[in-house]
Amino acid sequence: MAYIASILIIALCLYFILVPFFLTNKKLDTVSIEDDTDQLTIEEVYATLNELEMEYNMKKLTDHEYKTLKKKYQRLAAKMMKEEGPFSQGPSANDEIEQEIEELKKIREGK
Repeated sequence: MAYIASILIIALCLYFILVPFFLTNKKLDTVSIEDDTDQLTIEEVYATLNELEMEYNMKKLTDHEYKTLKKKYQRLAAKMMKEEGPFSQGPSANDEIEQEIEELKKIREGK
């Protein structure tokens, strides 16, 4: 009985080892894979660049991987910064200065 069980276990192991060599290769559907970098914010891109640098310093990434990924995310950050424009986060410095000048004029006229 023990011989039959050991033969079955060996046969099962050989089956699992040899089956992948005889199966046909299935190609992955790369068209349906989505790129999630379109939904990132500029802060997330900077955080990703920081993480890349830390992983490179800890020797988790090769030189080639680090340079490739760093270049990709730097280009993405540059593209996002161009789309935002120089003063898209709020009122420009000139607008703030003009507003302060107007307030000072009102204060002087009131005295």
